[in-house]
Amino acid sequence: MKNNFFTGLAILLPIALTFWILAFLINLLTNPFTGLVDGIIHYYHLQTSWTPYITKLLILTVLIALVFLAGLLGRFLFLNPLFKLGDRLLHRLPLVNKVYKASQDVVQSLFSEEKTSFSQVVLVPFPNPRSLSIGLISGKGEATPEKVSVFVPGTPNPTMGFMLLFRKDQLIPLDIKVDEALKFVVSCGVIHPKEKDGLSS
Repeated sequence: MKNNFFTGLAILLPIALTFWILAFLINLLTNPFTGLVDGIIHYYHLQTSWTPYITKLLILTVLIALVFLAGLLGRFLFLNPLFKLGDRLLHRLPLVNKVYKASQDVVQSLFSEEKTSFSQVVLVPFPNPRSLSIGLISGKGEATPEKVSVFVPGTPNPTMGFMLLFRKDQLIPLDIKVDEALKFVVSCGVIHPKEKDGLSS
């Protein structure tokens, strides 16, 4: 009975987490525009019981089309100066430039082919000096000359975690890959990563 329960949990939990994360992302992208689209649908008396789902589908379709259009236009040389001009203007606007620059850095780090989001897996003293947690060094890692930026993922949802700064001497490097460390976190420690020294010893 117990084995059947944990087997079912192992099968259904990843599916549930996947749908939860997708639903969160869809709501994050569509909620700012829901009122506008709902207003148009009600104006033309097109509302049905499926209206909330149709609204989200329409918003996602338009957003995807805009992304492809921006990418297509960005490939034309004569439009590049316009994009660069808009970029420079956004960088000069007070308050807006801080949000824009931070968003730009995050997106470029996630989609850049030249570097990975996380460079190394380490153990860090968290949540207290007597405990150790899995951490992922972010990018090149050096936030300051003395400190290293480390993302400590949460369990079982690694997208929720903490971005912390540690001294280099506080880090214990692990000889495992980032995806193996994430599997260890998502599985709540059930799936052990293969490594020479560290967790397996």
